[in-house]
Amino acid sequence: MRVLVDIGHAAHVHLFRNLIKRLENSGHHVTVVSRNKPYVLALLSHYQIDNDCLSDPGKGLLGLFFEWLRRTRLIIKLHRRTGFDVAIGTSVSISYLTLFFGVKSINVQEDDDSVIPLHVALAYPFSSLIMNPKCLQYRFFKNKRYIHGSLHEMAYLAPEDFQRETAVVQKYGLEPYNYILIRKVSLSAHHDIGAQGLSNNHVSFVNDVYPSVPTVSSDELKKSEVGFQDMHQVLAHARLVVTDSQTMTAEAACLGVPVIRVNSFVGKLSYLDELEELGLAYACLPHEHQKFKALLLDLAQDDSFVERVNKARCRVVEKYGNFNDDLLRAVEESQ
Repeated sequence: MRVLVDIGHAAHVHLFRNLIKRLENSGHHVTVVSRNKPYVLALLSHYQIDNDCLSDPGKGLLGLFFEWLRRTRLIIKLHRRTGFDVAIGTSVSISYLTLFFGVKSINVQEDDDSVIPLHVALAYPFSSLIMNPKCLQYRFFKNKRYIHGSLHEMAYLAPEDFQRETAVVQKYGLEPYNYILIRKVSLSAHHDIGAQGLSNNHVSFVNDVYPSVPTVSSDELKKSEVGFQDMHQVLAHARLVVTDSQTMTAEAACLGVPVIRVNSFVGKLSYLDELEELGLAYACLPHEHQKFKALLLDLAQDDSFVERVNKARCRVVEKYGNFNDDLLRAVEESQ
């Protein structure tokens, strides 16, 4: 079987990298196309995944629209050369292989339809399959939904694929479970327009509540203090994570690490709401400064956080399993 994997963001490298190995080990021919976003090409190189970079990110809605047109045209051109049986990714473009050529397209999404309306409108009408966690909210295309019980982050953070390595964090001069990771993202995707996240005030509050605990900064708009290849190890050994990233919130929760999310999407994403209901993550809107400080103070009182992390990690593994099993099943059963 000839499989196309369309990767548009750094998180998607992690999402699909183990699936790519499983498919290749099963004898399938895999073609990976990428996008020149921060860390995407570096991560693909790090994991020795051959790929064809098709586009640079467009700026603004108009720029993104023209980029989408270019990517779709190039993916169609690639299909005419290769003849794909299945295409999988989080992109709009792969669904047009279904529309024009009957290729089975699998759109893998973790966000509720209401949060990504443009993506839903452009991709879902033509997608063969839409993979969603069972907690996600949707109204349309019910007959196309492949509902699973896992989370995207468990495609690379399940115990089979990830183990803690203290030596990685020690090379940064960090003591495991005795530092705070502050992660800020650019909030530049089409569905992020108008969104707000972490501010300098939030960072000041962290320093006030934890004056003797060092902080490690990772900012998409600045030079990160952590190498991209080490991020998940640094995340896994943090005492606390403070972020405006949806993905890193879920990653921290899946590793059992306490995490506070600060952005405009609080209460709008079902999979993060579920993690919060399970006590694996916390959240507040950017203007809710008192709530943010209260969360910091409450978590600062916990002196058994290592035990807490281990118990939370066990709960996550038991509940969500390994998402690669669902991904592989969806691809192989599509024919």
